[in-house]
Amino acid sequence: YKILAPLIAKSKAAGLKKVVLMTAIGVEQNAEAPMRRAELDLERSGVAYNILRPSWFMQNFNTFWVHGIKANGQIRLPVADGKAAFIDSRDISAVAAKLLVEDSFNNLAFTLTGPEPLTHTQVAALISQAAGKPVSFVDIEPEELKQGLLAGGVPADYTDLLLLLLSFLKAGYMETRNNSVLEILGRPPRDFKSYARDYASNWK
Repeated sequence: YKILAPLIAKSKAAGLKKVVLMTAIGVEQNAEAPMRRAELDLERSGVAYNILRPSWFMQNFNTFWVHGIKANGQIRLPVADGKAAFIDSRDISAVAAKLLVEDSFNNLAFTLTGPEPLTHTQVAALISQAAGKPVSFVDIEPEELKQGLLAGGVPADYTDLLLLLLSFLKAGYMETRNNSVLEILGRPPRDFKSYARDYASNWK
């Protein structure tokens, strides 16, 4: 919020015609959450806007979680059987680009999801198929992930945020799916199988 609030104020002062702000799925449920406070600042600014609240990124599996997949064929996360309607970040970018140059959706917020909720066991199977190697999901305790992230150089505050969001996923709050990508782009979002095929070389 300390970063976003001044940027929103400067956007208005500079006379920007429109701002597209990306936050995260579900932040509208808590008025005190930093991202929700930034959303409210933008809504009250008088600048035309769109707010994007994406679900979990598919690309987390070729960035944040790639080491475990490459090193030992495992996705180790504290999420049990929780599901998420993972979205391809390329679809988020396409939505943002279109909204920046079009006014027909002005002053609306959109939750962006992929086409289907998946467990991490299902994700592991799709990655395994695409990469041509065994990949499995292992449910772990949050503390194990926390120590691994900190040891890998992830800042403590961001580590805590990731753990909080993963706890929401485990609780089933990320299963939501909708047709926002289709509504805005005129095509459905990419599915996980397509993502895994496109990024298969990252896991080999």
